[in-house]
Amino acid sequence: MGFDVHFQPCRFDGTTEQRKNPFTGQLQHFRRNLPLSKSEVDAVLRVFERAGARPNGAECYLYRSSDGASVEIFATLGDI
Repeated sequence: MGFDVHFQPCRFDGTTEQRKNPFTGQLQHFRRNLPLSKSEVDAVLRVFERAGARPNGAECYLYRSSDGASVEIFATLGDI
């Protein structure tokens, strides 16, 4: 069994955007979150490479632990 790991920065830029609340369907203002920078993505991938994760396609790394568990790691750049 595998699972995905998503790094979510919490770096709000002071602006908001209006979107539907996924639970209520009502329009609400949400704080805008800045994406990871290229240097942050590179740093995340270096950590996983040191742990033994290997490239498994574009912007995806695969890690298999000694007990057989596997993790797909996606570190992508947003629109900067």
